[in-house]
Amino acid sequence: MPPCPARRHTELPAVTKNSLQSVETPDKVLIEAAVTELSMAISCLIHVYSSSFDANFQLASIPKSPSCADISPDSQLSFTIFAAHNIPEAWVNSYKVFSFTCLLTYAGKTICQVKICKNIPAKRSFFFLADWNEKINFPLRIKALPRETMLTIKLLGVNSASKSTEVLAWTCSPLYQKERLIHGTVLLSMTLHSTLTTTMITPGICSTDTPTSVTLQIDFPETNLEFIKPEPEERRDHLEEPTKDCLKHITRLSQTHSLLLLSEQQRRILWFYRYYCNNQNCSLPLVLGSAPSWDRTTVSEMYAVLKTWRFSSPLEALGLLTFSFPDQDIRKTAVQQIENLSNDELLEYLPQLVQVLKFEWSLESPLVKLLLNRSLQSIQVAHQLYCNDG
Repeated sequence: MPPCPARRHTELPAVTKNSLQSVETPDKVLIEAAVTELSMAISCLIHVYSSSFDANFQLASIPKSPSCADISPDSQLSFTIFAAHNIPEAWVNSYKVFSFTCLLTYAGKTICQVKICKNIPAKRSFFFLADWNEKINFPLRIKALPRETMLTIKLLGVNSASKSTEVLAWTCSPLYQKERLIHGTVLLSMTLHSTLTTTMITPGICSTDTPTSVTLQIDFPETNLEFIKPEPEERRDHLEEPTKDCLKHITRLSQTHSLLLLSEQQRRILWFYRYYCNNQNCSLPLVLGSAPSWDRTTVSEMYAVLKTWRFSSPLEALGLLTFSFPDQDIRKTAVQQIENLSNDELLEYLPQLVQVLKFEWSLESPLVKLLLNRSLQSIQVAHQLYCNDG
């Protein structure tokens, strides 16, 4: 006998319901997975943004970082230039392709430069961008780089009309931020090339207040590598005691009062006899400024000279605050000497101290703290500091 209509009516929906569940369940899982992935991506973007710029917000829980890469002080410096975001439409219309160059600088001098010839046109997403996703390798070991090394990147464009390559914008970042090697994804605001500084590049040059129109994305390897400061160490091997005539010559060189006026030969003489120089026949800025390089061995010798030096007066330390001395320990020693000046004496040299603030490594440097502290002690210092800063 055929099944009754009532039985047929109750069985068919049951089969249909099971079939729908088998179809809907995978879709639901896919949707949930997509929403979770999107949420994590947005969280990572917010974290990168708030870490790169001075944002007034941050995530309640920081996304888990990827596992650290196998990097040691003997490794070569490498990272990935991912993309330049938000390229102006006027640039896209005027320049066929875009590329970039990277260089490492220290005390205003180039340590190493890598030029990338990979020219790519800008493409449109939510905005115009050039996505190179190019890995950069500097042929230098990380341990060979001074703590105050700066990474500078220039954005280049090939002019559609003249076919010439032009520098459009630039940005910079310290390799070590708070003693730790830069790591993870970093966003850097790019500044128009017309404002490129010709003096020493320091972290204060590039603003992190808010992103500019063009933002560069760099992916550094995840690492916990910290800077290992060289210890003071004297190396007197093969050093002979200078003659009286040589000491007189050193005294005459000290009358120069400026590194810029010393020849290479004169600098070599001062550095060779560095352990025989003192506050009677020379000045510390001339001796340390005559060092041939800023590698770890040389810096340890500079620290040794600095440790034993007896300053003739606090004013002798002023020369250690110029752009020729980015080393934070040397600058800290200079500030310790300047602290011996009274407020009235400090007022005489306040214009010079304000000028060298642009060479400081952070707003928490000893010099910044000294000037702020003296401003709290003296209304005259506070007034002059305000006027000179303006």
